[in-house]
Amino acid sequence: MNKFFKIYSCLVLLTAFVVMFVIGFWLMYPYNPLVIKSNYLPTDKVSYRAGESLSYTLDYCKNVDKTVLVSRAFIDGVVYSLPDITANNTVGCNKVRIWMIVPNLPDGTYKIKISYTYQLNPLREITITTYTNEFQVIKK
Repeated sequence: MNKFFKIYSCLVLLTAFVVMFVIGFWLMYPYNPLVIKSNYLPTDKVSYRAGESLSYTLDYCKNVDKTVLVSRAFIDGVVYSLPDITANNTVGCNKVRIWMIVPNLPDGTYKIKISYTYQLNPLREITITTYTNEFQVIKK
């Protein structure tokens, strides 16, 4: 009985150590899921009307094979959020043009805030945020 208790105690301690190591690794590992190569994402024009197509160029390197939650919002002092989307681009470096429709917004100077959120493990979520250059939205 005494030998069984020692073996059982060692297994419990070893399991606890492994679990603590995994949790520590998940929380502290310096993940870098996405590298955006420019300070801002350039749009194709500087002036848009509501309902027009707007595009911006994203030059990036994706380092993990995970899906991403993309949140976008038009900002001019007030935040006009768009519905979130999920994407699963291939790992590696790429340069893509992303298209969207300008919603019905008040006239003004805007920029788009784009946030890429990766759920890397059960305990860690990383968000990378970038912006487009400023542009005008004018009446139809």
